[in-house]
Amino acid sequence: MALFETSLVDQYDVEGNITHKVCGICGELKPISEFYKNGKGPSGKYRYRRDCKECYKQANLGRTQEYRDKKWEEKYGVSETEIQERTVHL
Repeated sequence: MALFETSLVDQYDVEGNITHKVCGICGELKPISEFYKNGKGPSGKYRYRRDCKECYKQANLGRTQEYRDKKWEEKYGVSETEIQERTVHL
């Protein structure tokens, strides 16, 4: 059995602009508004990330908190997570 349906392919309008794209992570066909832009190609048309906005956010949740903890630790000597845990126990 294939990981994703093979019938799902990117869709374009008559001018050659992409209207729907298949997410490289979840494999769903979604409107192009569900993807972040990723610069422009040589033709001047926008390129889009391979993962949809939802999959991108899920992949970066942990990294965001790790970055915040690192910055809090640099500035205050303790991580933001530790401060939140201490205030919950008060």
